[in-house]
Amino acid sequence: MRNSYLIKDIKKGFLLCLILLISGISFGQTKILTAIDILNEHKKSLKDSLLAREKSVFKAEMKRTEKIPEKYIPSSDSLTIKYLVFHESNRTDIRLEEKRFNKGSITWDVERQKLYIKGLTYQADNGPGELPGGIDIKTGVSRKAVNKNIQGVNAFMEGYWPPEDKYFWEMFEESDNLKLREDMEMVDGHQTYVLEIKIPHDGRYTLWIDPAFGFNIRKFTYIKTDSDLSDWEPFELTDPTKGPSQRFPAEETILAMDSVKIEKIRDIFVPISGVYEVITTYSNGEQRISTEEYKRFDIELNPDFSKYPNAFALNVPNGARVVYNQDYSSKIKYEWRDGEVIEKVDQPNIQEIDNAK
Repeated sequence: MRNSYLIKDIKKGFLLCLILLISGISFGQTKILTAIDILNEHKKSLKDSLLAREKSVFKAEMKRTEKIPEKYIPSSDSLTIKYLVFHESNRTDIRLEEKRFNKGSITWDVERQKLYIKGLTYQADNGPGELPGGIDIKTGVSRKAVNKNIQGVNAFMEGYWPPEDKYFWEMFEESDNLKLREDMEMVDGHQTYVLEIKIPHDGRYTLWIDPAFGFNIRKFTYIKTDSDLSDWEPFELTDPTKGPSQRFPAEETILAMDSVKIEKIRDIFVPISGVYEVITTYSNGEQRISTEEYKRFDIELNPDFSKYPNAFALNVPNGARVVYNQDYSSKIKYEWRDGEVIEKVDQPNIQEIDNAK
């Protein structure tokens, strides 16, 4: 009798263990994610990004500073850009103020607006004398290209790599040497999965992805050694005191995004700030360091655009010149008039015709 109870207890224990194991698998407690699983989760997170979702309004600011030995570049430039962004479905309106400083003095101050509607880009400039007010209209612009025009680390926080015009998940999926590091790594107090790829004659890419914050990117590095640096890239120092013959080629360039902060806004994880740095080391041991600090704030995820009557409207005066696809040599001239593009009329000729009547 005692043996029969013992057998029953063993059977119950076995069934309980089996149920717990199955339950664990079902609830993802024992499932091991692959590199492709992680990329797919990251890809899903981008559907809620500020420039992919149906509607968003936000402000942003980028500050760029550059450190380089003064004997190579005597001046010390810095740049600040402030953004106001309206986004709805297939159109995006970017208003920006750009200020460049040299040792504390403003040397460049321009206001610019970029309006993307489907495959068209309208860029309106109002700046100093060398940049006359006007509109450039470009056709065939990809949606991903919108990321290129919000500088700083915004593109990287949106999971996008501007030089290749691709999202990171695209590049990593296409690679034949995609690697997931065996152990998770801590970044700013957060456990992350680490993915790596190496592209021949290009460089090594590494992503640190945070599963607890919507599989957003916590950190990114891109390392180019001397064998990856192509001739057209400006990775060379010339000592002006010794003439053009004194050149120091780059031996390594590291591009890194870190210090990323992610906040939960209405149940959506949104990267709101980060630091992007480019460090180039030359054969003489000197370094050139460019740092961009980026932050996004006053974020509205599903705004009521009736509160913003000027959104998606070009803010340019009548008479501003209009250029299609950067064809400045076209014999047909256009201008902006009452919200429309019209052929520019040569007013002196019109006056002569009127006088001859």
